[in-house]
Amino acid sequence: MKLLDFIACDDIRHELGGKLSLMGVFGDSIKLQVPKGAQKPFAFPLALYLRILIEENDSVPDRFKAIIRLDEKEFAKIEGNIGVLGDRPKILGFVLPLNMFKISENATLSLTATFFAGGQSLMDISPPYDISIQVIETEEPMPKRQG
Repeated sequence: MKLLDFIACDDIRHELGGKLSLMGVFGDSIKLQVPKGAQKPFAFPLALYLRILIEENDSVPDRFKAIIRLDEKEFAKIEGNIGVLGDRPKILGFVLPLNMFKISENATLSLTATFFAGGQSLMDISPPYDISIQVIETEEPMPKRQG
């Protein structure tokens, strides 16, 4: 088993025919532009997508656990069962929605995922890179609320 893809994006949409659309795909950095004076934490949409290759001699996982870290501190944990319909899969894809992700300052996002079969750990994977999140203040101040 090996990691094929680790993609961060704004949104992942499920389409007819089992397709996925990944919207606003980031590279290894996210530059979050916020107006000067904006209230912290800043919220923005974020979703992660993983694909793993199941090789011929690998057991097919039936459960997974993903831990997302911000600056080495656990931020979120997503776990669940893996249901496989039909033939033995060659590729499994996982959508990890973080919805409105909140951040107050520059940070580094990293991920570790563990796959299990029959209660036994098969493999831990981590992408070969972390994602840097940079908060960039723009000159445009936040509008003042009235009322």
